[in-house]
Amino acid sequence: RAHARPADPPARETAARSEQMGAKVVVLATASAQAAAQAEETARLVHASVPEATVLIGNPGDSLVDLLDRAAKRAPEASRASRTSPASETSPASKR
Repeated sequence: RAHARPADPPARETAARSEQMGAKVVVLATASAQAAAQAEETARLVHASVPEATVLIGNPGDSLVDLLDRAAKRAPEASRASRTSPASETSPASKR
């Protein structure tokens, strides 16, 4: 299932919703440097709430195909990493 959220939802709301849904992959889209900074904070909160989830931050210009490819590549890696070090996926999520 996929769920779209409004632009710039509060980080805590996104984390809580991700936890309620048992999210496996959370994609945070950005269109500016300010949005990217907010997405980093949201990613940390989501990962704290749902450590097994893969959290990806989309950069300006990324297509849905780009994000889906990244999610598919990271999902098994994130699952292994979250079992050994819950914080390991938070920052790298924004990297390609």
